Amino acid sequence: MKNKKGIAFYLVRVLLGIAILVILSFLILYLSVPSYRFEDPVAFHGDFIYNPYKSDKDNWHYYDFRSDTIDEQGFDVCEYGYGLSKTRYLCIGTKDKRKIDYPFFQNIHYKQFNIDELQKKCRFAVPAYIDKGFKLREMRYLSHYRLLEVLNTDCQAVNYWDEALSHGVRVNILASCGNNAEDVKYVTVVNAEEVDSVYAALESGDSYAFAYQRDIKDLPALDFVHLDGDTVTLQVSEKAAVIRFVGQNGVVRDSVVDSETASYCFAPDDTYIRAELVFDDGTVMYLNALLRHPYQYYFDPNMAVVMKGRTMLMRVVYIVALIALGRYLLMRRKNEVDGAE
Repeated sequence: MKNKKGIAFYLVRVLLGIAILVILSFLILYLSVPSYRFEDPVAFHGDFIYNPYKSDKDNWHYYDFRSDTIDEQGFDVCEYGYGLSKTRYLCIGTKDKRKIDYPFFQNIHYKQFNIDELQKKCRFAVPAYIDKGFKLREMRYLSHYRLLEVLNTDCQAVNYWDEALSHGVRVNILASCGNNAEDVKYVTVVNAEEVDSVYAALESGDSYAFAYQRDIKDLPALDFVHLDGDTVTLQVSEKAAVIRFVGQNGVVRDSVVDSETASYCFAPDDTYIRAELVFDDGTVMYLNALLRHPYQYYFDPNMAVVMKGRTMLMRVVYIVALIALGRYLLMRRKNEVDGAE
């Protein structure tokens, strides 16, 4: 009996030691993430208007970045995210895969850090399944990314896109569905064919997205988006049932029915305007936003800054707390042993 008790005692100690090592590993993993300062979001503003559609050339190509054949088109794409929080990213132009994730919970600091780290390893770190792994309010603050997977077979979250745009975060739409879509399909259309040119067009916003059910070869095409002063004019190759101009907070600012073309004049309080075109069969075309900015050339403000001092202080506090806890447990164990003797 004594031997059996001895074996059980040591087995429990070994298992307890393994559990402590696992817990310490997760603590170290979580403590490796810096603390960010997120600037107060400011809506787009200024006297200049950025138009992502620079040319009228008929060079539109369809890209489904979840397709099984996307690698045959020259793109290295993978999905990142292993945690229970369901926070996922589509990595386009992957050079190296990020192998660690935060398994149990992720607040906005962990999500921003993942975006920053993934951007070092791929051309675009694209938040995906955004209505499942991200809070709507977080879209106001997260930055350092250019594309947002607004549409896929498991997520249709146009409101998340408008939430980001309404708080001064310039992001372009991405739509994809893979090869398993049975009903509505989603695709991104880019004004380029070569890989580097596609990346440049996605970066600038010279692209748009579709939700559709018809044959992809029969989809309408964007002819042009012109900006003359404060007036934007667009034209497509097929008559739309309705063309909606959507602005701040996702509010429809104006609409035109039964037309291939439409114009809208930016009002002084318009921060951005994007167009949605709905066709008779339910096909929807989503154009990227034209947006205000204060300088001749648009640049992205740095809205998420690592706070080195606060990060170091946070780590020191946690380490001191862990040492104190370990010392307490050791002293308690020693006292129990001394009392037993």
